[in-house]
Amino acid sequence: MSTNRGVVAGLCVLSILLAAGWAFATEGAAEYRWFAEKQGGGGDVIATNAALGVEARLGSDGLRVTPVEGAWELSLGLARAGREGALVETTPATPRADGARAELDRGNIIEWWVNDQHGLEHGFTVRERPEGEGPLVLELALGGDLLALPEPGECGVALMRPGNPLAVLHYSALEVFDADGESVAARLGPAPGDGGRLRIVIEDEDALYPLTIDPLLTTAAWTSAESDWARSVAWGDWDGDGDLDLAVGNEPQPNRVYENTGGALSSAWISADSDSTFSVAWGDWDGDGDLDLAAGNFAGPNRVYENTGGALSSAWTSADSNDTLSV
Repeated sequence: MSTNRGVVAGLCVLSILLAAGWAFATEGAAEYRWFAEKQGGGGDVIATNAALGVEARLGSDGLRVTPVEGAWELSLGLARAGREGALVETTPATPRADGARAELDRGNIIEWWVNDQHGLEHGFTVRERPEGEGPLVLELALGGDLLALPEPGECGVALMRPGNPLAVLHYSALEVFDADGESVAARLGPAPGDGGRLRIVIEDEDALYPLTIDPLLTTAAWTSAESDWARSVAWGDWDGDGDLDLAVGNEPQPNRVYENTGGALSSAWISADSDSTFSVAWGDWDGDGDLDLAAGNFAGPNRVYENTGGALSSAWTSADSNDTLSV
């Protein structure tokens, strides 16, 4: 799996070359291997992912994930595929496992999972170009206790418990490439009007088949200690050390800055105000070379916090109390 994942022109793409085709991953640490539940095969295959802290079970309809500690559940599997307006229901398949990889052979589409220290890599190999016009669409059935909220760039979703602002898992980092290793534009997000489905849309008009479609199920790389209602975030080097620090605008709670020290974020500043902040942005408003922080507030005055040697203090408050959504 590549670590070079990005966004180009609002679509998720792969920007490296890989060999055509697919193969079982037979190597890998024993703790990430899939095992047949029934001796001799023919039933579900199961695995544990220590990095995610979850147990995974692959059945004929897809994957079921539960935490080693906790009370939520996630199920995910390919439900329909084809061209827009002509999607075809997929048929159940018998799970097969080899080392860290498990798969469901659904005919023209192989749905597969690779279990490793990065997370649960979910992929699809489409053997031949489906008939029809328009982009290729894969529709995934999403079940369990988690809600899917779209992430920026149409490259994935955050999976969250109802009423909890912290993501339990991320289904994102989508890569798509064709038989020549060429990147193919694609997007991933909730299906329109249906909270129980996810949709991957692939612009395959010029792609050479077989096609490989490859999102990743992971946990967050960092989670704040606070459970604020964040409305906006902005990256900026507020302390001038060369690392990007994180500003978070909250509603209706104090805004925060998390300082980045060698890749580790820690709380470094809390505003004295508890506004309904819908937008934050960094900028050198006083021309002294330090990044100052602007906060756009809903139903309240907007503010600028001046940065003096790495210390933020309130420097300006608007006379107006508008419904500001962006700064």
